[in-house]
Amino acid sequence: MVILYGSCILKVFLSSYKHNSKLNVYVGQFVEQAVEIATIGNTGEASTGPHLHFELWKIMNQLILI
Repeated sequence: MVILYGSCILKVFLSSYKHNSKLNVYVGQFVEQAVEIATIGNTGEASTGPHLHFELWKIMNQLILI
């Protein structure tokens, strides 16, 4: 799941949430703080239990900086 933040191309962030067992929001939905967007999962080749991979990307001039 990826969430886009911001309205100006110079101040846009993306957050990525991976290994979910269930998505609780739909594409294009506006979400606010404290909204449960997904249920943590136990996916991945070497998974040993429920976990979450979180990434935050800053986009500057249409380039993603990781």
